[in-house]
Amino acid sequence: MKACTGEVKDTRLLSDQAQQMLLDISSAVKESAVLIGDISAASEEQAKVSTAMATTMNTISDIAVETSAGAHQTSQVVQGLVSISDQLNEAIGKFRVS
Repeated sequence: MKACTGEVKDTRLLSDQAQQMLLDISSAVKESAVLIGDISAASEEQAKVSTAMATTMNTISDIAVETSAGAHQTSQVVQGLVSISDQLNEAIGKFRVS
């Protein structure tokens, strides 16, 4: 009888230990789920920021192309003005009295 009682106590002790281990595992799983949720939210936020940065970079690229085209047009206009100025100076030179 004593042997049987000892086995019951041992089984009860093992059962309590197993229960505690299961509670510890459950707690660890819950903590992991929270961490996974946090990581997922941070990843989504980073994706949004990356998308916004890509859009901004495309806008900057478009502006740079437009600025380059504007600079080219300005250069052509200035060259035209230089040519007109040269022609005007040449024409004025013909009217000078020597």
